[in-house]
Amino acid sequence: MDFYTDPDMLEIGNGKLNLEENKSHFTLWCMMAAPLVLGNDLRNLSDGSKKSGAILKILTNKSLILIDQDPLVKAAKRIKKKGGVDIIARPLANGDTALCFFNKTGKRKPVQLELYSLREEKYLSFAKSADYEIHDLWSDERTYGDEIKTTVEKHGVKVYRISAK
Repeated sequence: MDFYTDPDMLEIGNGKLNLEENKSHFTLWCMMAAPLVLGNDLRNLSDGSKKSGAILKILTNKSLILIDQDPLVKAAKRIKKKGGVDIIARPLANGDTALCFFNKTGKRKPVQLELYSLREEKYLSFAKSADYEIHDLWSDERTYGDEIKTTVEKHGVKVYRISAK
């Protein structure tokens, strides 16, 4: 019997979460391969306000939805912790890796990761390559290289799809 992660329902746009925290909530849900069940009153998401537009943008991020609905259905696991930033990753069906930096602290945090270190994680089956495509799933920017250097906002995330080239 297979078991799937089901942490209840998304609370994006409800309560007192700020924009970064809402993005983190949605990202972590997708990294867990959890069902995307909304806990929102949908009427509030179509009022034309700046807040509802930002929330809709989060909830309709196609790149993250693809991560969530990846057919391999393997939830992410924490592979490293660096100064209050959890580095979590999950393997994807096509051989790519979803990688997330989650800043649990109340301060912006710089983070750096050399991608070759992911090869040590048997859970990932990370492909050996001289160069990787690094797709930032929130900004939609694509870069190439073998390391990620970024800054993660307080209570925020940076999430990438890594593909061997």
